[in-house]
Amino acid sequence: MPTKQSNYIIMRDKMKLEFLKYDQGKMLQKFGLAADDDFIYIPLLGRAHRIDRSTGTVEWSDDDFIICREADYNVSMTIFDVLCKSTPDCTCSGNFSNIHSLGKQLHSSAPGGSLFQPFADMFSSRPDELREACRALGGRPYANGDIAYVLPLFDFLPVVFQFWLADDEFDASLNFLWDE
Repeated sequence: MPTKQSNYIIMRDKMKLEFLKYDQGKMLQKFGLAADDDFIYIPLLGRAHRIDRSTGTVEWSDDDFIICREADYNVSMTIFDVLCKSTPDCTCSGNFSNIHSLGKQLHSSAPGGSLFQPFADMFSSRPDELREACRALGGRPYANGDIAYVLPLFDFLPVVFQFWLADDEFDASLNFLWDE
């Protein structure tokens, strides 16, 4: 009996085919990506990823692609969105804003409507581990927040991670800032 695929896997696999319709040469030039005849190489949060140029499959590896694993929905769609959906003339401004200031809306079923609250609660008891994780991802300290770093989401697109520890009046809080 065939196994039922999740809607996430179905959507990721559909996007692979959409990716193949885009001009890969323009992507390489615009984002300064390495490529060979078979793959486009794109690091994401310090981990090596590659896209099969004939199938659109995104893979990741921690050992120079000796062992490869297919990327999950979130990673694949993040890569596809950036490479395929960014406007032709977009560049980083160096000015960071929260997602709501950029005209985007995030919806959440988390208590209080905060998309990141479960993670903020988890990190609240482990601030030293959070700092170390940000450093391990190649983060550079950022001024605003109890723990705040500029993280290289992609080599060409940094994001700001901000975390505030809980206190007597406020719960722990987590925020991301995106380049305008």
